[in-house]
Amino acid sequence: MDNENPDDELSPDRDGRNLHRRKRVQNLVLLAVLVSFVVLVYFVSIVRMGAD
Repeated sequence: MDNENPDDELSPDRDGRNLHRRKRVQNLVLLAVLVSFVVLVYFVSIVRMGAD
């Protein structure tokens, strides 16, 4: 009777998939931030070279 609805608790497999998805999203966000920083530095350097 304690386990009337087994979907209430996450099984280890489902929890592992959620963890993997969360890590993947976190890594993609970090990639986007790093690429944005590189693009910003690139454009700043182009503007500074053109100012001379």
